[in-house]
Amino acid sequence: MKSKSIAVFTLSLTIGCMLLLAERLVGIDWDYHPDSVTYATNSTNTVHSILETNPYLVFNNLYYFICHFLNENILIITAMNLILYSLTNVMIAKLHDKAMIDIGIKGNKAMFLLLLLLLNPYRLHLSTTILKDTWIILLITASISFTGVKYYLIAIVMFVIRISSLLYAIVLFNKKSLRLLVIFSLIGILVFQTEISERALEFNEAEMQLRSFDVIPTFQQHGLVGVAIRSLLWPILAVTGAFAVISPALPFFAVALGSVINNLYTIFSIKKLCLEPKSMIILSLFAAMVTGYTAYIRYIYPVITIMPILVLQYYSINQKRTQNDFI
Repeated sequence: MKSKSIAVFTLSLTIGCMLLLAERLVGIDWDYHPDSVTYATNSTNTVHSILETNPYLVFNNLYYFICHFLNENILIITAMNLILYSLTNVMIAKLHDKAMIDIGIKGNKAMFLLLLLLLNPYRLHLSTTILKDTWIILLITASISFTGVKYYLIAIVMFVIRISSLLYAIVLFNKKSLRLLVIFSLIGILVFQTEISERALEFNEAEMQLRSFDVIPTFQQHGLVGVAIRSLLWPILAVTGAFAVISPALPFFAVALGSVINNLYTIFSIKKLCLEPKSMIILSLFAAMVTGYTAYIRYIYPVITIMPILVLQYYSINQKRTQNDFI
């Protein structure tokens, strides 16, 4: 197992470095993403401002501290993300191996399916940037890999990097906890209907459609109805990759390919699409709050990354429950 982890780490790091070189050769530089420029040029100023005004603002801004600690060095931060991507792949490989044992797949087929997961094009691209997404993906993967004290430490770090990561915790809920969440959410909506509606409309008014190639309908003009439509439609577009058909552009095709790969993984494994209830709830919640599809994809991609594993775990649990009921 240790030798396999080393092999996965080495393969991942090598492919990541190769993609980094290829991107630079075709003109995709480190500053392709606007947020990358912010982290590379304004992290130190942001850290000083937070410490001088309100230290509690570290919540949702921890990544600025990380970049400041690394002296805003683009090369070092990029290398860090490539290493974190490779470590994430090691954890994904272990989760995959356990899932394969549970559903009875082994040999070349199991290896082929693993490669599908490890070489997700968009996640690989994120590892070549200085964005914080690779950190979030690492942490959410770790959160389903560990329990006890380790899990809580991981959850705290993830929360401090991105406050909305609190929603990711839904993937850890069992069936009973999920039912309780739905019940209490419905009660909350009924009791605080006005406040929730006002907050939803406030989110809905934000302009987040910042890329010219992003022409995915946001339905903002329809108010709360538009929020509801996004919550229902956008998750389906995300997990199927159909958004690239509606908004055909090379960046979207690369992201959509990851969704197609996820579905191939679950279809080849258990003959089911890559749909899992807890993950779909998270995707719907983010769709209600975000009004640009490029931003939406980045918020939900940690969940998209681990959804194939969650689908297999969900299938395995239900299979065992059915067998026990039959016995």
